[in-house]
Amino acid sequence: MKERNGSDYAYIRAWSRLMGSMSYYTEAQVARARETGAPADAIYERHEGGLGRTGEWAVFEDIASVLTREHVQAAVDKIRGRG
Repeated sequence: MKERNGSDYAYIRAWSRLMGSMSYYTEAQVARARETGAPADAIYERHEGGLGRTGEWAVFEDIASVLTREHVQAAVDKIRGRG
């Protein structure tokens, strides 16, 4: 993901909004995604209990709830100027 205009990693940004995350946390997640080459549709980095980051990313398709996927996709579309 080379785009740096605020729409790169739009799924992380959308998920963070849905979860009510603070902007500093969202930007840290996006920076980490850039550093690690996370998939474009990553929503958050997985953690292993008290052991910290696993280096694996949950992606849009991992969202089990259809309604939640719809909300996330609508937020992504808005971020990308399509909604």
